[in-house]
Amino acid sequence: MGKTSIVPVVYIQPPQKCGAKDLFQEIIEYLKFKATKGTVSDFRGRTMEVLKGCGVEMIIIDEADRVKPETFADVRDIYDKLGIAVVLVGTDRLEAVIKRDEQGYQSKDAASFFSLSGLSNPGSTAENYL
Repeated sequence: MGKTSIVPVVYIQPPQKCGAKDLFQEIIEYLKFKATKGTVSDFRGRTMEVLKGCGVEMIIIDEADRVKPETFADVRDIYDKLGIAVVLVGTDRLEAVIKRDEQGYQSKDAASFFSLSGLSNPGSTAENYL
């Protein structure tokens, strides 16, 4: 039986108009697991198992303004259920998206918001700042 690698930090860049299933698939694939076919619920469960098994302590979501507003509930669930810190990185548009999701905006514990003006430069990502 293979041993699961410990990966304390996950860094993803979601696709445009990223829904819950896309977000979960990005996380699973970053951790070198296969994103099997299934429903959003299947992907959610698989993601939670993989995050726990890999000992993830932090998820950095770069260009988080690409995440659909309704998907932020799933981001909060990762924090609430697993205690994994979630850092959202994006442009000024991200703040507007978060403000639309009142619960996420009021829950400062669930996600940290950073607006990095340097990210607006072509080819620049949060990964360059790590």
